[in-house]
Amino acid sequence: MNSKMSKDQLSVNQLIRKSPNDVHRWLNSLKTTDIKKMDFNFLLLADISKQNMLKSNAVEWGYVALRIYEILSEISDRYEEKNYYKKSSMYCRVTSILTFGHKQNDILLDSNIIKDWLFEDLQGSVEELRKLALEWKKLDISIIRYLKELKIKLGMIHQLIEANELKSSKEIQKWQEIYQLLP
Repeated sequence: MNSKMSKDQLSVNQLIRKSPNDVHRWLNSLKTTDIKKMDFNFLLLADISKQNMLKSNAVEWGYVALRIYEILSEISDRYEEKNYYKKSSMYCRVTSILTFGHKQNDILLDSNIIKDWLFEDLQGSVEELRKLALEWKKLDISIIRYLKELKIKLGMIHQLIEANELKSSKEIQKWQEIYQLLP
């Protein structure tokens, strides 16, 4: 194991021994320019924080994980990375909501954030995307990727609706109807 990896793991290990509130304060004390220069495995800390949330039933670790995903998304220069971290933050939210329940206007536990994310980057109406979904095998790979991303979002929405943590609407129901058609 190289020394860089050991240093990162030691630092993460030190942080996860602290309280989630201490870790959250530490994260908030960092400047974006400092974070970009740091030789630190933030993604590992986020993943362990999410695991700690589930193992210890402590929602505070979910806030830590969410904050890390948001930081990583903010500092990333590449679209693919930003998208990955955004999706990770949404998975963190869904997991947290399914574990602790919906809480209106809460940055982690508000199901409406997931619903709003669905409508953020829509590249067509439900009817237009239904047509694309029916012929996805004939489409360009970039459109297929977009349809797969849409399916991931709809899957998260479906989980929340099934768990009664998000109320369905006519509009969401229309989108849910194309879920099975998507690649």
